[in-house]
Amino acid sequence: MTLIAYTDGLVERRDEDLDVGIHRLANSIQQSADASAEQLLTQLLHPMVNGTDTAEDIALWPSNGPTNRQRSLLDRTQVRVDIVEMSKGRNADGSTVLVLAGEVDLAVAEKIRDAGVAALTEDDSVALRIDLSAVTFMDSSGLGALIQVNNAAPDRVVLVAPSPRTRRLLEIAGLTSTFTFETTSDPTKTG
Repeated sequence: MTLIAYTDGLVERRDEDLDVGIHRLANSIQQSADASAEQLLTQLLHPMVNGTDTAEDIALWPSNGPTNRQRSLLDRTQVRVDIVEMSKGRNADGSTVLVLAGEVDLAVAEKIRDAGVAALTEDDSVALRIDLSAVTFMDSSGLGALIQVNNAAPDRVVLVAPSPRTRRLLEIAGLTSTFTFETTSDPTKTG
């Protein structure tokens, strides 16, 4: 068994739906079922980028997958998927605060989106402040959750004290003008 990890540039094109790229990748994998890892990489890359003007970075990482011993250990190990911690409270000004800590990724993005949208619709608060000061990692699904919360009430969502790494991710994604920011998680200070 060979496991291939890839970056989104392999399947994303600006002019087509993501499903088309994933379908193209799946077809390439099916056609290369008996190939060695090296042949598989070559066969995957060629049809995906041949004749395509792509501005995306593409990376592939082959792995033979876990050994039987590792599979056995994985089967017996409980893995905690939800790494992010969320807590909700209310400031003196009536705004709701959603504090996130840890890793914000696909495993928790839906929960964050649901909690944020619920806070905006159920509490009808003056604002929803999402404290990002303790976020150690965020991927595109985390960004997507924040965008969905913001889209529910764009004039009422404030991102509070994003770490430098999270702030840089928002900058790279071109989202700094989409959100309102506060630089401190202390509600008595302005930022």
